[in-house]
Amino acid sequence: MPSRGFSMLKCVLVASLFAAACGFSLQQSRTGLKHQDVLFSSSGLTESIQRRPYLPRLQNFELAASTAAAAPLEQSVEGQQLVPYGIHMKLGKKKRILNITGFFFLFNTMLTCALLFPFTVLSYLWAMAFDRRRRRAVDNCVHWWAKLSMLSVFYRPKEIVGAEHLPDDAEGVLYLANHTSFLDILTLSGFLPRNFKYVSKVEILKIPLIGWAMQMAAHIAVRRMDRRSQIETVKSTIQSLKDGNSVTMFPEGTRTKTGRMGDFKKGPFTIAKKAGARVVPISLCNVTKWFPSWAVMPLGRPTDVRVVIHPPIDPKDLTEAELMERAFAAIESGLPDFQRPLPAERAKLAAKRASSAAAPPSSQRRAAAAQPQEAGGEGQGRGEKMEN
Repeated sequence: MPSRGFSMLKCVLVASLFAAACGFSLQQSRTGLKHQDVLFSSSGLTESIQRRPYLPRLQNFELAASTAAAAPLEQSVEGQQLVPYGIHMKLGKKKRILNITGFFFLFNTMLTCALLFPFTVLSYLWAMAFDRRRRRAVDNCVHWWAKLSMLSVFYRPKEIVGAEHLPDDAEGVLYLANHTSFLDILTLSGFLPRNFKYVSKVEILKIPLIGWAMQMAAHIAVRRMDRRSQIETVKSTIQSLKDGNSVTMFPEGTRTKTGRMGDFKKGPFTIAKKAGARVVPISLCNVTKWFPSWAVMPLGRPTDVRVVIHPPIDPKDLTEAELMERAFAAIESGLPDFQRPLPAERAKLAAKRASSAAAPPSSQRRAAAAQPQEAGGEGQGRGEKMEN
């Protein structure tokens, strides 16, 4: 009887891991390049996004053998040689690639999370009793899950530069990093020697085991299509910073197809100003070579990932636009050339940020619109334009 019970327990564990892995794979495949995972717009705190979701069907996949030389041109990481990914499956309508290395990453990530999950639950119960606001015990479990799951596949950043710039763990700061892939989360959570919360789309928090652990650690969720939820997310993030938590955000809001850094959204800098929290820029280098946007998981074991931590920026005497410019320049300075915006794109992004800075805040625009117009004033001007 004991052996039979043990066998049943093993079967249940294996089945749970398989189901969690499938759920994670589906969630990753569901997020495409055209979904534009934007948390905050450049002109204000929120933005309405047109999203065309789809649910990939597992029976709709191709099994193929490929090398870097055989990869389509549009799948290349600009300026870099592709990682040979060998035998692989193409999942979903976008034919996102999952190879043997990626499946190994996925399996080890879910296995480590499953093994540590009981400790995460116990840490959550302790935190709810003694540390409800910060939940450091749960943060530590999330840190060890990310670190052990990456070490189990022999991955760690080749170099972490500027660790001396990290503020004390007791200070709530806003970490801002360029966004390349899901591996960003594992890299920062596992190897940045500080506790912090993420601002994440609510779909991530629904991933089995991983998302549940993030919920217990009080990571901050946002519903992208719900304006009220986004405003509440801003308030929750400010309060979390004031409670002494550090928060990590990706100011681009989404990853780019080429792997080059994209434009920043205004929301994180509004949060930093209102919370009075220092901003710590972080450059994540070379991750996109190993985990491009068209892959479900990494195509190979990353060997040259660098994390560059820049000096903190105090928002006290800066406008939001100035704070954004400094953070953008700092992160860009730490990136390799193939991840930096092209000169023409950089000029376009700078002009866009300048026009956004010159525009009045949305609250002022609403107040101006609510004021009655005098005869012959602005209202008449609008009427004349309509007649013309």
